[in-house]
Amino acid sequence: MKGTEKILVACFTFLWASFLLCSCPIFGQERQKKQLTEKEYDKWGNLTVKAMSNNGKWVSYTMTYPNKKDTLFLQHTEDNVKYSSPSARHGRFKNEEGFAYLKSDTLLIQSLRTAKTQIIPEVKQYDFSAEGKYWLIWHTNNQLVIKNDKETTVEKLENIISYTFNEASQTVMYCQKNNDSYKVGCIELTAYNHFTVTSGSAVFHRWIWEEQGKGIVFFKENDLLYYRLKDKKLLTLTAEKLQNEGFKIVTGSFAPLRIATDGKKVFFSVASTSMSEPNEDSGVEVWKGNDNPLFSVQQELKQLNRKVAVWFPDDGKFNLLTNDTLLRHRLTGWQDYAILSNPHQYSLEPFYYEKVDYYLKNVRTGEEKLLLTKQSHDSNQLFFSPLRNNFLYYRDAQWWLYNPEKDKTTCLTKGIKTHWDNTSKNTPSQFEVHGVAGWSEDGKSVLIYDANDIWKIALDGNGGTRLTQGKENEKIYRIAREPHQPASNSAYDGKTRLVLDLSKELVLEVKSPVDWKTGYAIYHPKSGTNEWVYEARYCNAIKKRGHHYVYCSQTFSESPKLHYWNSQKKKGKILYASNPQQAEYFYGKSELVHYTNSDGNRLKGALFYPANYDSSKQYPLIVHIYEQQSQRVHRYQNPTLLNYEGFNVSHFTLKGYFVLLPDIEYKLGNPAVSANECVSSAVKAIIASGKIDPKRIGLMGHSFGGYETNYIITQNHGFAAAVSGGSVSNTLHHYFNRSANNIHKNEMWRYESQQYRMGTSFYQSKENYLTNWPIRYADSIKTPLLLWAGKNDKVVPFEQSVSFYMALRRLRLKTLLLAYPNEDHTISNSKNQIDLTQRITAWFDYYLKEENKHSWISEGTNYD
Repeated sequence: MKGTEKILVACFTFLWASFLLCSCPIFGQERQKKQLTEKEYDKWGNLTVKAMSNNGKWVSYTMTYPNKKDTLFLQHTEDNVKYSSPSARHGRFKNEEGFAYLKSDTLLIQSLRTAKTQIIPEVKQYDFSAEGKYWLIWHTNNQLVIKNDKETTVEKLENIISYTFNEASQTVMYCQKNNDSYKVGCIELTAYNHFTVTSGSAVFHRWIWEEQGKGIVFFKENDLLYYRLKDKKLLTLTAEKLQNEGFKIVTGSFAPLRIATDGKKVFFSVASTSMSEPNEDSGVEVWKGNDNPLFSVQQELKQLNRKVAVWFPDDGKFNLLTNDTLLRHRLTGWQDYAILSNPHQYSLEPFYYEKVDYYLKNVRTGEEKLLLTKQSHDSNQLFFSPLRNNFLYYRDAQWWLYNPEKDKTTCLTKGIKTHWDNTSKNTPSQFEVHGVAGWSEDGKSVLIYDANDIWKIALDGNGGTRLTQGKENEKIYRIAREPHQPASNSAYDGKTRLVLDLSKELVLEVKSPVDWKTGYAIYHPKSGTNEWVYEARYCNAIKKRGHHYVYCSQTFSESPKLHYWNSQKKKGKILYASNPQQAEYFYGKSELVHYTNSDGNRLKGALFYPANYDSSKQYPLIVHIYEQQSQRVHRYQNPTLLNYEGFNVSHFTLKGYFVLLPDIEYKLGNPAVSANECVSSAVKAIIASGKIDPKRIGLMGHSFGGYETNYIITQNHGFAAAVSGGSVSNTLHHYFNRSANNIHKNEMWRYESQQYRMGTSFYQSKENYLTNWPIRYADSIKTPLLLWAGKNDKVVPFEQSVSFYMALRRLRLKTLLLAYPNEDHTISNSKNQIDLTQRITAWFDYYLKEENKHSWISEGTNYD
């Protein structure tokens, strides 16, 4: 050993010995934690599971951050192999061989066997064919390169304007510019057949595939083109033909466009070319008492001027499906029939989902007949089988099956003793059915939910079988869906559910409404239900490949973790724990608390402890209210100032507050009174625990929670400060108001049959309306109130906040109004989100912690 090396080793040995001597007293102790500040919130990111390889051996996921410094991860589910790539996006598995992703404009393809990475610069889009036999690489110079699995370039196409790839048929369609003309080309990758479909002087655009890739529709200017792969036939519906019929094709992306599954029908949108111009010299508007819908809605519908049509490419015919009266349509699973309705037919009745008469229309013949009268227009009460033209509808507390070919209706659930809707619950926000889970692959049954369980119901009307035992065990079972997997496949404005193979195992979500434990179970037709994870955590984002599973779990105090489970080996492990930096900081915890309302009913609430909680101290409490929120007890929430309503549980616990989210049980006709009773009971129970300083309690809510807040502080003087956002204060004015949200309609439905739970009209229950009217009791308020609202609020008019502000100002009570220009019901601009969160925090700090450093509060609430 050389002399210099000896000296270095000796020095290192001395330093290490010195370190051991100095550090021995603290060996084994937890590292000293620190207080988390707002400046460090950007360290927190969100975990999202993106994809899983077909053999289940690899999973990709991302961590995304407010500062956009996102990272894409690739990890082996069984071995300790993991890769990360900052700022990467659009990751995809290339069968079991590789994993590709974009980073800026560079495509990187990493081998899953050798870990070698191929780098391809200047790429804006890419695709893989089935089994990775071909690659499609669209470069930033509009060159489309096609490579085979040996990485040999098969073909290069220049000046590609756009392309679309259908995985089901392994077919590429593209539009290519050649000097002053444009060409549509097609490449069938299975046998690698490349040919020209059509050409012309205009750009071809908006590609829509038939679901199985059997054909494609697209536009050439205002002409609609349909190309069928089977017989290589291009068919055209010209703008001129429609013009002769008084219509024009609507080509915008907002207009529905679809090929039927039989490949023989194309559904598209048209507009009338003879729409009359509004007469600006007509003078007075005549609003009739029996207008149906409102005069203003009629005017908007006239301007909308859009109808749905069906084109039969083989014979060149087209039919209109909708008309000026029957505006809405829903298509059956095979798209041979349309269900038509007028959503404004009974608009004098106060329902969000208005009653309609449903008409059945044969899309080929145009034959039409009345099917159902005064049926709810709620799309969740009408479900279409994807396997045929049959559909389910909910009526008279039963599920019914209608077969349009046989004109036959069958009650499927008669004699089954359960509730398929929420009428058994305590005064729900509005009537809802529990829903349809899916259709059996053999076409013999349908899976339907009740409050707790999944039922297999025979489509021939011979009853059903309950697959789970949630009712007895106080659990709720539902079919688990992968992230981004749609709950329904939209058939225009209709709904179908997934097709399920009931001979194989089903993955179920399970949760308990008693303590909000969650997890997953496997249902097998022979062995029944087996729960393989069920904990006091919130589990979500499951993905399954064979016997390989990945899912996420979290608690309020534990940031989301990515888990792997092998059902064959009955083994699992944690693949990734997000936000590990949390271990350096003090953090809160959560628990479920119970209290009893005035009727003696036991209710729940989620209580969140302040960071670095000291049981010898009493803390301030913030109570956040909105119907039932106790289910959030196990939910993690990244600390952030970017909050759409200025509220963040973690932010306030880090600021030294307890936070309570109490459940509210409502009595019909007394929503605000019910809220006051429940919230007061909850607060009393928390005060009795000795953890809370009873003189330092704040109350806050947004929207309906803001309305409840406005009322509660008129009756309960135990709150030292309150915050109300986007809220109703003058309920009578709101009841008679015309909404600006979507198509204008009155707000009476909110009170008579929805969230405000009055149950009847004002004229049938005047006293109840007056009793639950916050502004009526404004002179009783003793609590300083911070109001905030978006000035463009289309849900609750900004004037509602102004009215309450005016009342409190007239009474010289402590109040401030934060009015955010260009904001709607919630705050979307990031700067405004930060401002609102900080101002709400300052408001509570001022009144609950006596921090007097906020001059905008002291000066704005001083009437001297």
